[in-house]
Amino acid sequence: MTKGLVISTYEQDLSWLDKIEDKSINIYLYEKNNRDLISTDKIKLVKLNNLGREPHSFLYHIIENYNNLDDIIFFTQDKPFDHCSNFLELLKINEKGWYANIVLTTTMTGYPNQPGLPISEFLEMIHIDFKGSYIQFRPGCIFSLKKEDILIHSKDFYINIFELIEKHYDPNDKTRYPIGLNGIPWILERVMGLIFNLKV
Repeated sequence: MTKGLVISTYEQDLSWLDKIEDKSINIYLYEKNNRDLISTDKIKLVKLNNLGREPHSFLYHIIENYNNLDDIIFFTQDKPFDHCSNFLELLKINEKGWYANIVLTTTMTGYPNQPGLPISEFLEMIHIDFKGSYIQFRPGCIFSLKKEDILIHSKDFYINIFELIEKHYDPNDKTRYPIGLNGIPWILERVMGLIFNLKV
């Protein structure tokens, strides 16, 4: 069994990687800030444009490795501990899960944390059928999946979402929490449970 750790990074200190006990974990680092990071025997470095937050990096990894995925994959931002204080311990498990210290609730328009997110519209665009009026989610986009959890969707499914992020990205929008379809990365943070059947 192989285990992977996919990290979307911009500027945070990554020294915590040295504290990972399981040295067999394959680490994939998606760098979005042109720092002088280098690949090593255990860390594969890929440089990406700085857009789409963590979901953009995660989708890139899934698309590029669709036919060669690790058996268990952890997905995280570069500073997981603010959202998930026991993240290093979680790396020892071999099951899928959704991780954060808290659970939040959003309506299908992003209320109350980010009003203006067209969650229902986005779900229709990616052909996810959901009739509820609210979603519970764990903030921070930190989760683990088995390979088969990813393969329930086709590679084209993930390519479609990846292209939607890039199509609707607005480099001129400097707001902290964009609304409309420019907010797809924040929508994905909320709907990962629907895409992968993750329980809060």
